Amino acid sequence: MELKNSSLIKFMSGCLVGMFIPIIIMVCADGTEYIDSHGLILLKQIIGSMIYGGIAMGGSITYEIENWSIVKATLTHYITTMGSFLVVNYLLEWFGTGTALVFAFAGFTVGYFFIWLTQSLLYSNRVKKVNEELDLIKRNKFK
Repeated sequence: MELKNSSLIKFMSGCLVGMFIPIIIMVCADGTEYIDSHGLILLKQIIGSMIYGGIAMGGSITYEIENWSIVKATLTHYITTMGSFLVVNYLLEWFGTGTALVFAFAGFTVGYFFIWLTQSLLYSNRVKKVNEELDLIKRNKFK
């Protein structure tokens, strides 16, 4: 039950983040006049971005499944987020189907790898510190 609640919270958080991204992009790119005249387009983008954000953040629950390896969790999350990105891209025509989509796919993959690498290094460092503290406690306990 705890995993289900965590997944729901992450999904809703992703929806919330996804909701604001198209609004920010449209305000920065075209201003509020565009939003006033293209409200339905904005609504479509908000809904699509909410779904994608929810899947991407909700999918991170794979890292909390204790009997999964980090490789299995990472591949599952990557495939889920990339698959949903491709579906939402197709429905909302973010990058089309040509060269821009190839560059978006490559950028997504490289960005995903660097985020994963950064997180792995941070967690590895934390585990190292905890192990050092445990060793110190063991040494002091058995003196």
